[in-house]
Amino acid sequence: MVEELLKNKDTIREVLEIPFRAQDNIKIIAGPFRDFNGVVEEIYPEREKMKVTVTIFGRSTPVELSFTQAELIGK
Repeated sequence: MVEELLKNKDTIREVLEIPFRAQDNIKIIAGPFRDFNGVVEEIYPEREKMKVTVTIFGRSTPVELSFTQAELIGK
């Protein structure tokens, strides 16, 4: 049975609900950018991460966050 699972590991995937979409406004709730707001630029569902643009000292800076580090604004 283990050998069968290992052979089919590429076809076994957990369905993950992605709570964010490109251009969503988010608030960062964990990590070094906590309490910053940002805009989702790209989603990486296979890694459960996203690229977010945050304004730091007047400059747009891309940062990579996990889905658990942010929440939608207005949620």
